[in-house]
Amino acid sequence: MKKQFLHILIFIFSVSFTVLKGQDEAKKWKAILNTSETDTIRIEAYNELAKIYAETDLPNARKYADSALLEISLAEKQSKHLPPIYEKHKGMSYNTISHIDFQQGNFSDAIENCLKNIRIFEKFKDTVNTSRLYSSLSQILNSIGNNKDALFYIRKAVKMDEAYYYLHKDEEIVQADLVGSYINLTNSFLTLSLYDSTLFYCNKALALIDTSKKTVDLGLVYTNIGAANGNLKKYSLAIFYTQKALSIYESLGLPELTSLSYSNLSEIYMLTNNFVKALQYANLSEEINKANLFNDNLLYNYSIKASIYSALKDPQNEILYLKKHAALKDSLSQQNHAIQMEELKTQYETEKKETEIVKLSAENKIQDLRLNRFIIIIISTIVVLLLLVGLAFFLIKTIRERKRAYIKLQEKNIEIQKQGEQLSEQAKLISKYQSQMNPHFVFNALNSIQGSVLNDEKDKTIDRLQLLSQLMRQTLNNSENDAITLEAEINYLETYVEFEKQKLGKDFKFEIEKPEDYTDILIPPMMIQPFIENAIKHAGLQNVKDACIALKIVVEDNLLKFL
Repeated sequence: MKKQFLHILIFIFSVSFTVLKGQDEAKKWKAILNTSETDTIRIEAYNELAKIYAETDLPNARKYADSALLEISLAEKQSKHLPPIYEKHKGMSYNTISHIDFQQGNFSDAIENCLKNIRIFEKFKDTVNTSRLYSSLSQILNSIGNNKDALFYIRKAVKMDEAYYYLHKDEEIVQADLVGSYINLTNSFLTLSLYDSTLFYCNKALALIDTSKKTVDLGLVYTNIGAANGNLKKYSLAIFYTQKALSIYESLGLPELTSLSYSNLSEIYMLTNNFVKALQYANLSEEINKANLFNDNLLYNYSIKASIYSALKDPQNEILYLKKHAALKDSLSQQNHAIQMEELKTQYETEKKETEIVKLSAENKIQDLRLNRFIIIIISTIVVLLLLVGLAFFLIKTIRERKRAYIKLQEKNIEIQKQGEQLSEQAKLISKYQSQMNPHFVFNALNSIQGSVLNDEKDKTIDRLQLLSQLMRQTLNNSENDAITLEAEINYLETYVEFEKQKLGKDFKFEIEKPEDYTDILIPPMMIQPFIENAIKHAGLQNVKDACIALKIVVEDNLLKFL
């Protein structure tokens, strides 16, 4: 089985961001912002405030980062040759915005802003921050399933960090950067099922870490070693290293990582058929997830428990946790939709207020100019005429700027509406996937099973219930992905055909000719099943001796053909 064990994906907040900053730090920078008239100091204050709020208040963080970019833009208009410090501040702003986009699930925007930042630091040949940004970009690409490109960028980060480390071995931050890059590289290897490479770079990370101290980095390395050994079916080693990671997370008071370690141990013990311990660790994970509202972890936890009860041949509890999984998934989808709409609304309102502030500022400037004009009129008529001409040009410029600002605001409003429509479409798509199990098929299947119960055919009833539960579980699991492997679809078809054989009371052959690399081919879920279903229902198999349904799958000219 691929990707059985959880590993931790870390999005590195680049350019030496300090995540834990208190309210006193925020007050200090706000005071500087309110009193300073120097644009470079104001830009720095905006960026520092953006970094402080980036972990707790994303709309506020975005507001400050945008304000920094606005100040830089105004400085660029006033001077053709800006000092390099402005470019670096721009990079800081893009980095914050990329982090915010990532947290909000706007992965394309996060990638775009990360690339903008990379170009800035490459220009200054800043290898430290460039490597950190490559690592960040790798994690974003991993999050959207672009694993090969993610591996490309994290390899570049590791290469740069290793070269820098050999020149600055005595600096702790340099060593920490290299360890972080090794951990992110092992995440990519795990995602691509390259377990030997995972273990190799985990050992390189361990060589740089003081293992006598319990740190998050050490826990993450142990987690990935456990995950790699679990996938290599070296279960005793997987348990050993996962428990070492668990001990670190518990001592550091990290409930989310503790919960993930419990889930990993539960799955390992399930694979070794030790269902008592598997259930024990699953219950511990569920308890932490519920107490801390770790809903994504809880969703995974329900899936594990359903699998355990399936292995224990306890269909009642299996169906219970499948229902919990489906209900929580539906709830999270609705919550995410509501949160994204609220964030878009907040962003819109913030931009609207900023526009009003700019407008008010322009009006105040106009009043000041009128007062000055009145004073100048007293001095001389000639000066008054000059001021009138200057004021006319200023008013024309102001009107044009307000018109452009209004057009931009309208474009932003249209963009927000489009994003809302896209979110609605995504919700419909999720609903479509969750309803792919044909209700009519389920109804007929249950009626058929009811007949077996009434006829007191216990063994037959149990077999058919198990097949039905497998079909439902596979359908739900497959619907979580936009694409699944051809191997997974074939496994699903074989389960489905076996169920239909029992339902028809008629044995027939089901033959599949597969291409050699069928385990790596991706297709949409439920792509082939409707054709097999029609063949069973309408081909009159009951009246055919030695009936056979044959499916041939071939790859020709990069196209997948079903014959």
